[in-house]
Amino acid sequence: NIKQEKNKQKKMIKQRRRESKIILKERLKSKEYQTNKLKKSNLIMEKKKNKEQRRGGGGININKLSKGIQNGSKAFAKGEYKKAIEEWENIINEVPHVEAMYYNMSVAYKCLGEKEKEKEMLKEAAKYGHRGAAYALGIRAKQKGKQTQALRYFRNVMYDNSYRQQQQIIMKEEEQEEE
Repeated sequence: NIKQEKNKQKKMIKQRRRESKIILKERLKSKEYQTNKLKKSNLIMEKKKNKEQRRGGGGININKLSKGIQNGSKAFAKGEYKKAIEEWENIINEVPHVEAMYYNMSVAYKCLGEKEKEKEMLKEAAKYGHRGAAYALGIRAKQKGKQTQALRYFRNVMYDNSYRQQQQIIMKEEEQEEE
């Protein structure tokens, strides 16, 4: 008797689900529903535009950034390192926390033979969390005999330290170099 009641309940639930699916399909097909949905989406888009304008700009243009990344990569592949650096600098001007652009620029500076600029870009990339840059700086420090400095960089690679911790490590390292 109890099994029969459970089966009846299950059947009723299935029937309700079927009915609600049918109602939903009919609702989605109706023009009124479609126009209301369109109006709501237009209102949301309008609110977003107004919010961006109040913040003082149109936001980040993703298409422009991706095109800049592609142009920089193409220029680098052709051996036009200065042009690649210019493209990547434009991206950094738009979005300053893109660690991959700093790393790419460090590689381009290395190809141009500008060691100071290369090191500067590696530090920026490591500061924003690029593990490859932290590793490269660790190797350099180790080669110069600066074991503690090398260990700090290698810890960034191993433990994926937070942005703030990486900034503190780099600031300490710069203070030690000045001494």
